[in-house]
Amino acid sequence: MKHNFLLSSVFISFIMLVLIGSPVLAQTPEAPTYRLNLNRDFGYGLGADIKGLFTLSIVGPEDLSSVSYYLDGELMAEVNDSPFSFQFNTNQYLFGNHDFTAVITNAAGQTFTTPARHMNFVSPEEEAAGTQKVILPIILLVVGIMIVAGLSQFALMRKRNPNGIEPGTRRNYGYAGGSICKHCGRPTPRHIWGFNIAIGKFDRCENCGKWSVMQAAPYEILRAAEELEKTSASQAPTFNEKSDEDKLRELIDKSKYN
Repeated sequence: MKHNFLLSSVFISFIMLVLIGSPVLAQTPEAPTYRLNLNRDFGYGLGADIKGLFTLSIVGPEDLSSVSYYLDGELMAEVNDSPFSFQFNTNQYLFGNHDFTAVITNAAGQTFTTPARHMNFVSPEEEAAGTQKVILPIILLVVGIMIVAGLSQFALMRKRNPNGIEPGTRRNYGYAGGSICKHCGRPTPRHIWGFNIAIGKFDRCENCGKWSVMQAAPYEILRAAEELEKTSASQAPTFNEKSDEDKLRELIDKSKYN
């Protein structure tokens, strides 16, 4: 019986130690986490390939005392003042793969080393090739959109107006408004699928089908242009069909050479 009592006492003591120690273990503070950040100020950046002016900084708790930045294990700079960042230019270093790390000392005197960041300093030739890989698909996409939009608009206009838009037709200019085409001088709606640029919208004229940069014109100007083209069309000289006598004379003249 004494043996059972002894086992029970040991078991109860063990449980009490676990219960007392658990809060202490739960309250143990976790080590702060710091991360090395790389921002592009001016230059080229595509994934890990970079070239130009960049800034290194630290992301994490703000209790920093000093930060030492390293490139391939060699000290680049030691910063002791806020915001603890360092700016550098890749042109000052050799082309190729490099590893960035930072050694951080916080206000409590603790030291931490960030995980390495692997970057590739590219040459001007590599930069040009990378830029071309990015820009060329964008250009092809824009051209493709222009072609599809133009063909869709042409098919729609041919369906609505097989003989073209009659002069003086009252247009519906919609949300994007309208403009006076620089090629044919007639009023035309601007379309929401047109390409917005700084000085207007690169769009297609519904009259002549040509593309140009169209600046939005006031509705009063557009309506006046519609009336003007209607008046001009009504005043245009008309040519009568050839008379039967003229047709007969042409047949006689042609028969002389047969």
